[in-house]
Amino acid sequence: MSTWAWISRRIEKDFLKMSVRHVVMIIKVAEGLLEMIRCMKQDKRDCAVKAYEKVFNDEREADDIKREIITELSKGIIHPIDREELI
Repeated sequence: MSTWAWISRRIEKDFLKMSVRHVVMIIKVAEGLLEMIRCMKQDKRDCAVKAYEKVFNDEREADDIKREIITELSKGIIHPIDREELI
């Protein structure tokens, strides 16, 4: 295996790890939203507000991870075709 192939695979693994972190945060957002809806349905305002705050913070963290992925991809280390697949 050439050095470039090894480096390329290493970089792809790093992007995949970031993508998994992003998906995990999206799942947390969806679960939090479901909890917020349950609280609202039961007319539990404090619970709904707490769930909303968690959703808001988790969504912000997911956005930060996505920006990090896009920033790294824009540096041009990965081939444009592979870049498109990762986004």
